[in-house]
Amino acid sequence: ILEPPPEVSIAAKTASVTEGTDAAFTVTASRAPGADFTVKLTVSEAEGSDFIAADNEGAATVTIPKGKTEAAFAVPTADDAQEEPDGTVTAALAGGAGYTVAASPGNAASVSVADDDAVSTAPAFSVADVTAKEDVGLMWFTVRLSPAADRAVSVSYRARESNPVSAQQGQDYLRAEWDLHFRAGETEKRFWVGIFNDSHDEGRETFEVALYNARGAQIADGVAVGTIVNDDPLPGAWLARFGRTVAERALDGITARMAAPRRPGMQGSIAGQALDFGGGAAGGGSNLEQSPGSWSPGSLSGTGGAGFGPANEGEARGMTMREILQGSSFSLTGEADSSGGTLAFWGGAPGSGGLVSGARFAGSQRGDGTPVRLDGETATALLGTDYARGRWLVGFALSQSRAKGGYARDGAPDCAGLPEAACAVAARAGDGDVEASLTATIPYAALAVTEGLRLWGAAGHGAGDVTVKTPGGSLSADTAWSMAAAGLRGDLLAPAAKGEAGGAGGPSLALVSDALWVRTSSERARGLAASASDVTRLRVGLEGSWGLALSGGSAVTPKLELGARHDGGDAETGFGVELGGGLAWRDPKLGLVFDLSGRTLVAHDDEGLEDRGVSAQLSFDPDPASGRGLSLSLGQDWGGRAQGGLDALFAPEPLEDRAGSGSGGEAESRWAMEAAYGLPAFGGRFTGSPHMGLGLAADVRDWSLGWRLAPAAHANVPDLSFGIRATRRESDAAQ
Repeated sequence: ILEPPPEVSIAAKTASVTEGTDAAFTVTASRAPGADFTVKLTVSEAEGSDFIAADNEGAATVTIPKGKTEAAFAVPTADDAQEEPDGTVTAALAGGAGYTVAASPGNAASVSVADDDAVSTAPAFSVADVTAKEDVGLMWFTVRLSPAADRAVSVSYRARESNPVSAQQGQDYLRAEWDLHFRAGETEKRFWVGIFNDSHDEGRETFEVALYNARGAQIADGVAVGTIVNDDPLPGAWLARFGRTVAERALDGITARMAAPRRPGMQGSIAGQALDFGGGAAGGGSNLEQSPGSWSPGSLSGTGGAGFGPANEGEARGMTMREILQGSSFSLTGEADSSGGTLAFWGGAPGSGGLVSGARFAGSQRGDGTPVRLDGETATALLGTDYARGRWLVGFALSQSRAKGGYARDGAPDCAGLPEAACAVAARAGDGDVEASLTATIPYAALAVTEGLRLWGAAGHGAGDVTVKTPGGSLSADTAWSMAAAGLRGDLLAPAAKGEAGGAGGPSLALVSDALWVRTSSERARGLAASASDVTRLRVGLEGSWGLALSGGSAVTPKLELGARHDGGDAETGFGVELGGGLAWRDPKLGLVFDLSGRTLVAHDDEGLEDRGVSAQLSFDPDPASGRGLSLSLGQDWGGRAQGGLDALFAPEPLEDRAGSGSGGEAESRWAMEAAYGLPAFGGRFTGSPHMGLGLAADVRDWSLGWRLAPAAHANVPDLSFGIRATRRESDAAQ
């Protein structure tokens, strides 16, 4: 593994010297090099001083020997007989091959040089260094005259970029150039330089204020350094949420893949319609094979909801390519090998977002005392391969994510003391856009320890880039991403076999839990400080049910779910407990199924946060085994997620971002209806089902029309199914 190049810094051996003495510095490498390497420097002195010979200024080099970490560097100063102001010698590191330069202040060092000649009693100007936080808006400098003059004197000042350039004029501080007039007897004047409070973290930045054109007095110390200190949240705060979202979307797909049935052949879907080119029963199998949803690590990321959210602008729209990809997935599984294992290739996973899964995030983070609102939208593509044999499944996934978002400061800037032009710049300095991309590899594994205990784990690493777009231009940096996650599902009370009623299987109780850690970092770049953000998530839940058989062949199943979640790290944090429950009733003779479920947020660190939801589903299908004849379904969702404590609490987005959350506002009601009729097709070997549906949510309506084809029950035909559906969405929002 190649080690990164050493980081080089420089420091002064002594803070000050007398003219005629060398200004000594020490150049230090973060680790001993394997061979001699040369470090480049630039030598300069303060404006108005003349202690260095011309051939000692400018570019210079020093060599750090093999096996050493330090090298000495000295700049000779001249000892003359001329009275002059004290000065400063600065040695700044420059970039070169085989090393990197430390961030400020380690990239430059200065030594004060004192004049040892006769001291004049003539009045002289001096200006002092200033350090200020970025959010104060103004940096005040003080110019002193010593001793006081017996007549009027004046001096000019101007703000300029330091060498090497750190803070930039027009982006970090306001251009400043003016004259200061001292009346007889005055010894002090103040002036300010405007600094802009943006939202991205540049680290400590410096600029200089230089005195010149003194009239009636001398200049003793003519250069002051202005140091801008800030701890703005970008890009770290935005990357924390982006990295968390990427990890959650990837885990959704991987855990759904772990839980999917494993049959030879190709299965999948296109635009939400099932495609199945399977070969029947699995030819070799793994104890990990389960029917969909029977043990799903992905249940920690349940979807829920009717799927009717805010519509796009306009009255109607068609399906976009992204929506098609989000509803599409595939898995290609080979026949069992000689050891009984099967190899599979897959892309996306049903219920996890498909080949491309989208997600939004939003939040707020305080920087320099001012809250900054953050938002973003990600698209993640996921492809993988895995091998299952016996109780084990091991795999490898590749994800590619892209995101766009923005940031904005809450409230208007404090323009007290700023001219109108500077206030206009400050007003837009805190807003902008962010873009990021990330490519990651994620190995994963699952183990069925026993029939009732299953474990899984995943780890990932990736790299990409982030671009912060500010009013002054774009700032880009490389990023790195790491993730580790583990989970389990254990049956505390194993369910008995279901009866013919399809739900009377006795009591069952399961424990579900997972933990996630994500770190997203960015390297230091021009105008951006390095950042590193960690996000953690711990979730645990219980889900139980009791299938009870009733007279007449019907069955009723009460359900109860309890979940707890803690989010920590550098994004949204908090602890919450949710409780869910429901009742399912099934009567095979009548062909009716009724399912009622509800959920509420019992407690959360944020006492003002409320979230609850209710869902009711009714379906009619007299002959579900054959799929023939008329079938009807009707469902209503109200409020937030209604599918119990686990499906709701373990959804990827933080509680603060849930639909239906909040302390105010009317909860939204969503309806979904569908009618289908199964008919014999292709000589009765298949069943074709034309269907139509309607979805209603607030001012949104979804009309759908489609057709499904599936093998008939007990027909000796290839296991092939597919369907097609067209959807039209209408909205009253624009009317």
